[in-house]
Amino acid sequence: MRDLTDLFQGKADGKRAHELLKELTKYHRIQVTKGYDEALYFLKGYLEEYGIKAVVEEFEAGKKYWGYKTPTGWKASKGELWVTVEDGSAEKIADYGENPLSLIQRSYFRGELKALDFEVVEKGENPEDYRGLSLENKLVLTRGAPWRVRDLAVDKFGALGLLYYGVMDVEGLDRSSLRDVRNYVAFWPTGGEKKKAFGFALTAAQGEKLKDLRGKARLNLHIDADYEHLDILDLCGKIQGESEEEIMLIAHLCHPRPGANDNASGAVALIETIRLLKKSIEEGILKKPRRSISFLLVPEFTGTFAFLDRYYKKKHIIAGLNLDMVGADQGKTGSTLRVIGLPAQLGGFEDALLYEILLNVSRSRGLKTYFSDFQSGSDHAVFSDPTVGIPMPHLFQWPDLYYHTDHDTPEMVSPESLEVSITIAATYLYYLAMAGENDYMELESMYLKHLPERIRDHLKRLKGAEPPPTKEALSEYFRDYARRSYYRALKTLGMKAKRNRRKNFLKLTASVIEDQLRDYRAAKSPPSGWSREVYRRLKKGPHFLRQRRHELSDTDRETLSQLILKKNRIRAANSFFFWMDGKRNLDEIARYLLSEGLFYRDDLEKILEISLKLGEIGRVPL
Repeated sequence: MRDLTDLFQGKADGKRAHELLKELTKYHRIQVTKGYDEALYFLKGYLEEYGIKAVVEEFEAGKKYWGYKTPTGWKASKGELWVTVEDGSAEKIADYGENPLSLIQRSYFRGELKALDFEVVEKGENPEDYRGLSLENKLVLTRGAPWRVRDLAVDKFGALGLLYYGVMDVEGLDRSSLRDVRNYVAFWPTGGEKKKAFGFALTAAQGEKLKDLRGKARLNLHIDADYEHLDILDLCGKIQGESEEEIMLIAHLCHPRPGANDNASGAVALIETIRLLKKSIEEGILKKPRRSISFLLVPEFTGTFAFLDRYYKKKHIIAGLNLDMVGADQGKTGSTLRVIGLPAQLGGFEDALLYEILLNVSRSRGLKTYFSDFQSGSDHAVFSDPTVGIPMPHLFQWPDLYYHTDHDTPEMVSPESLEVSITIAATYLYYLAMAGENDYMELESMYLKHLPERIRDHLKRLKGAEPPPTKEALSEYFRDYARRSYYRALKTLGMKAKRNRRKNFLKLTASVIEDQLRDYRAAKSPPSGWSREVYRRLKKGPHFLRQRRHELSDTDRETLSQLILKKNRIRAANSFFFWMDGKRNLDEIARYLLSEGLFYRDDLEKILEISLKLGEIGRVPL
């Protein structure tokens, strides 16, 4: 493996990738728009210059794929907002033409409105926040979650739209100093909205100033933004191996201009990784791989669900890698280069392999690195969902001070970070494309070497959990994870299970787990006493309940919305569904959730009931 790393470190070209990134960030790449399509065809042409065949896959927009609701096409050409004060002077505070993040993406309105009033609703995430307010023909100035404020202010209380001036929280970073950035905000449709809506994204400084002008200023706006008939486009291809088994590299291409680290960096790293691999194979430096190496550029989640809906049964993808936000300049953004591990419900050795490669590549460069427990939030979560069963770790620079803002520019991306990511990705892909039974012991040693980091991150996330899991429960949790990882690794390598090998592996992992939990102390957790009932999931891939909130009654929609806003509840729901395999009963799932610090029984019962009503899950007869 180190021979591969050394080979690619001498050939990966971070400067070339950064030049390509600067070109890509000129495109406004919102999902299902002409800007996204133009960026995709630009990269297609770039690949073809190097003899790499790339195919554009088209999917009907607005449909559900594996139950995931995809957006329709959208276009915008104008979005201006002016503030006029009592003395008649006017100031333009938002202009889509100058800064496309000024307009809330997927706003729908065509025309001009003058002398509009506005109300200040700081959070606006609860109906009580609107008591005593008349919102008809007004805008709402808010810092609350835009999807929730839109539901209440526009659909329920009759406002025209939103003026959002919040700064999204990023765990591990203080963003309070970001007074002059605009956040990426969008109205993602569910199909159940009562009214079309529009809005503007303001800086925190603009929002505070406007708040002080309540009752003293009027707003004039001119917007031209509407639906457009477009298809969902993916870009895919592969380096043919000896077999039709595939190791897949994926990155999402979407996000607003400039969107440099998120995720022009992942897209260009993918392009340069495939170019490097193809060149090395054609020049005879590398052998033709045993397995094919495929690549996929998508609009995030949308293109992944559509692709798997069409090809999941036709292709034999045995593992993969997701590149999302891989280029950050750590000194400027506060980022750390991370491997997001595989979910405990799936297991595998692929994440340990990726982290071992990451350490080998970054060791002499002074980069901050970390091995993290599983987190969702990008396309790897679809592939690594146990109902899909394709192990796909995630390479990730996080946290990023300028995440989802107009300051995510090429200057915040480092050519060195791109070079490192390309080297890591190329090594990982080619290693797995060639791996066989003879590589098992090396992969096992990597897993055992990096299991402590995984356990330490898990324990870190348990701080403050109530009730905390017992040491015995945690030990059993990680032993089960090790068993699943062993069998998943055999499946990846095409190997048969051998009793002595399994017995020895589990003995070694038990020793690592015992050592890591030696100093863990927690009071005895009460038994969950939940239920012996068994449920199964009725569709593949993660559940996006927020997408379906408008299919619920008013009462259930309000319940679900409040759960989404509560800390860790969606994370708990995701893990809950991942454990739900049609065999484990709720008591067994509760024990796992307790070991993750995610057992919120009352709230999970509400999620269970709502999911049954939506047809996301079904009860298995006992």
